[in-house]
Amino acid sequence: MLRLPTKPRLRGIFSILVLMATTSILLACGGSGGNGNAGGGTTGGGGSGAGSGTFVDSGQALGSGGTRALALGDLDGDGDLDLVAGNVGPSLVYVNDGTGMLSDSGQALGSATTQAIALGDVDGDGDLDLVVGNVGSNRIYTNSGGVFTDSNQALGNNYTHSIALGDVDGDGDLDLVTGNYSTTNPNRVYINDGAGVFTDSAQMLGSADTLAIVLGDVDNDGDLDLVAGNLDQPSRVYLNDGTGAFTDSGQMLGINNTYAVALGDVDSDGDLDLVVTNGIGPSAVYRNEGTGTFTDSGQALGISSAWAVALGDVDGDGDLDLAIGFYSNRPNRVYMNDGAGTFVDSGQTLGSNNTDAIVLGDVDGDGDLDLVAGNGGSHPTRVYTNVNK
Repeated sequence: MLRLPTKPRLRGIFSILVLMATTSILLACGGSGGNGNAGGGTTGGGGSGAGSGTFVDSGQALGSGGTRALALGDLDGDGDLDLVAGNVGPSLVYVNDGTGMLSDSGQALGSATTQAIALGDVDGDGDLDLVVGNVGSNRIYTNSGGVFTDSNQALGNNYTHSIALGDVDGDGDLDLVTGNYSTTNPNRVYINDGAGVFTDSAQMLGSADTLAIVLGDVDNDGDLDLVAGNLDQPSRVYLNDGTGAFTDSGQMLGINNTYAVALGDVDSDGDLDLVVTNGIGPSAVYRNEGTGTFTDSGQALGISSAWAVALGDVDGDGDLDLAIGFYSNRPNRVYMNDGAGTFVDSGQTLGSNNTDAIVLGDVDGDGDLDLVAGNGGSHPTRVYTNVNK
């Protein structure tokens, strides 16, 4: 039976980053924020085409399970991608030795059940800070050499299930959007003062149980728009007026209990398309008409219980492929893009460990995108390396 989230035990989604909104950040759903890094759903960056798109388990088992969210980024400034895992309990920081071997740094951040994390330089000092979305108040941790310190900001108390960082008001710093699993506490927009201090903009977006959000310029007007994936309601598209004020576009996309969303140009026509993964029913691909209006491509990928998604060019052929993380002890899948936005199952089955979060990034420094899966229950996080061609 499909496990739907409940108020006391929500699960994280790897939303994650808008690739165009920040630097040094790899992931999250090609827009500008999400679970992961300052970008969107997660769209993997980096890689030079050395990979075949075939993944092999590295044998690493990180943590003891209960991971709800992941983010990759160079936290300590040594040129490789480190990992943050948001958990049921403290969030953990893993340091990369440069070859893709990740070791626990010993930092244990917070004690709340974390549903979402994002990395981005929120205070403008040139390193990646950490935003954590929790069942309780959301927290901001500032970075100094890979060591994080709580900024003592407590933002909201709204069962945040997804977060996205991006410059929504065009003033050059990273703002914050929270997707909240609550019909009484709508999604919120927090404006950054440039020093990493956030103020609630008083916008209240939607009235659904939101499980996933992603930022990206879907209408090609130069600012970051917002897509929200909801439980028991259609996904919604909110357009930005350029000042950080969002308006519902009126689009209602699907109604399949969307757990994760990602933005990326899957059909190579120069605009951001949308991939949604669903708890009930297969995942779907929506093509952007270029103005921010989305049309269902008719593709039905996989089965239900898809809880995580990442876009990235895993086989080095110049288009965005798709990785989907499944719950209910179903294996994770990799779908190859034919270049026109049609996805074909590669036949790979990666684990069967109730995956809550997936991120793509070049963790072993060989020029291609590897895959990290954060798993629920008692299953540790796994690292899958991309086999060279």
